[in-house]
Amino acid sequence: MADGSSGERGESLRKRAVRGSAFQMLGYGTGELLRLAANLFLARLLFPEAFGLTALVSILMQGLEMLSDVGLQASIVQNKRGDDPAFLNTAWTIQVVRGMVLYLIALLLAWPFAQIYDAPELVWLVPVGCFSVVFTALNSTSLFTLRRHLRIGTIAIIDLSSRAACVVVMVVWALIHPTVWALVAGGLTAALCELVASHCVKVGYRNRFHWDPEAALDIVNFGKWIFGSTAVFFLSRQGDRLLLGRFLGVSFLGVYSIAVFLSDAVGAAITQLTHGVLYPVFSEIARERRDQLRDAYYRARLRLDALSLTALGGLMALGPWLIDFLYDERYQEAGWILSALCIRVAMSCTLAPCETCLFSIGQTRWSLYRSIGRTVWVFVGIPIGYSISGIPGIVWATALCEIPVLLILWPAFHRAGLLRLSRELLALLFFAVGAGLGIIVEPLLEMLSTFLAS
Repeated sequence: MADGSSGERGESLRKRAVRGSAFQMLGYGTGELLRLAANLFLARLLFPEAFGLTALVSILMQGLEMLSDVGLQASIVQNKRGDDPAFLNTAWTIQVVRGMVLYLIALLLAWPFAQIYDAPELVWLVPVGCFSVVFTALNSTSLFTLRRHLRIGTIAIIDLSSRAACVVVMVVWALIHPTVWALVAGGLTAALCELVASHCVKVGYRNRFHWDPEAALDIVNFGKWIFGSTAVFFLSRQGDRLLLGRFLGVSFLGVYSIAVFLSDAVGAAITQLTHGVLYPVFSEIARERRDQLRDAYYRARLRLDALSLTALGGLMALGPWLIDFLYDERYQEAGWILSALCIRVAMSCTLAPCETCLFSIGQTRWSLYRSIGRTVWVFVGIPIGYSISGIPGIVWATALCEIPVLLILWPAFHRAGLLRLSRELLALLFFAVGAGLGIIVEPLLEMLSTFLAS
């Protein structure tokens, strides 16, 4: 049993969820501000090609991880044996073996990957950059235990410390030697810091190699749908960048990655809250009082939608101005791309909690169906879009890729007795209000930026 968990269970679930949400957002918000500051600084020292090359390494690393994801964190959070040392150590053993195999695959793929994208630098960037997979594999399951018991404050401190170390290394390295290696070094630093911290935090146990057949079977049975889902999810979410990098080069991919970084900032915050706080909350409610799950879901969604969708509507309206204000002329094309991608992120912010709620009642298969729907859309829609209007066609095909997800998840949510359609329509209103506010504010911001530039 994790240390201190008995006392935590004595608290109301609402109190733990509110406190966890506050810590999650405080840590995430501070970390994103650090990342934004570093991104703006590095964009002036490095060329777009550096961001494009780093994006390709990141895509390969994410692909390897997601193509073999068996849902270890989700299993530990959801399973009744999630505090059993035998279960935890079996999960850790699977994690370590999986990570080592993934790194070996990365080594084998380095040269072919460099040839596909006509970027010789990837021959060395891939083996070095992907070594963070090894660090992640060795992480203690203490991070999952903390998540299970909503001890989000500790997780936030670890995450923020890792990000801060990453930013310091990137900035210092870029000042001394402004190359793509500054970005790679920062990523490795963050992974190493998380590894060390995960084994230092007190949760009442230490991981060791162990194999419990029953625990392994539970993990496999729960994660089999996640395995397929994350593999297909990777193709659906990274298909646009894989195609852009192949056909338009790493320089344009670097510009596109800036737009993705800014548009995903809000979406990533919702993902952090959904997976880190709401999933444990929904799982506990589903285990103990299933009849209250729908009301709890929409109470949580009201707060999330009011903040995220209003912000995304405003960001869509202000995208071109924001890029023009923050970045130099090399990145200006990212402005209209940012506006378009806000539509994708807004839809994702409403659908991610829906999928997570289905997870909490054990219906993990819908994540696979969702990913298949999005992948088909991306790999059919992007070529069609490109043939019709070139780069804008690719971007808009990507921006609308959540439409099949909606058509898959909503019927499943309805059959589970959880969908409230009138409440879902409120999300559109929040987005429209945000866009309207952005349109109103943009002339004022234009005047302000002109005044500051004069």
